[in-house]
Amino acid sequence: MELREFQVNVPARGTVHVEFHLHFEPHQTTVGEIKIHADYNCGIPHRVQLKKDGHTWKLYDDRPKMVNGEVKVIPEYLEDELSNTIVANILEIRDMAN
Repeated sequence: MELREFQVNVPARGTVHVEFHLHFEPHQTTVGEIKIHADYNCGIPHRVQLKKDGHTWKLYDDRPKMVNGEVKVIPEYLEDELSNTIVANILEIRDMAN
């Protein structure tokens, strides 16, 4: 397992710092939990996962929400430009590690 990290500069907004672990398994390299630290409200939760939706990798989060007085966990794929940039960078780093 190795810690990897990078930053994404968002013009006129700030910087997003991304940390994740690569897990080296016999036949593949996988990405562990992803931690997001931004110096502005980027809209991405602090902890997310990388999951495949169909044929596309996306950031994924289980968000608790109040529904009729009950807390329900709502799964959500993040598909904004910043999230897609983060996914592309993570996949590039993962592929270079193989």
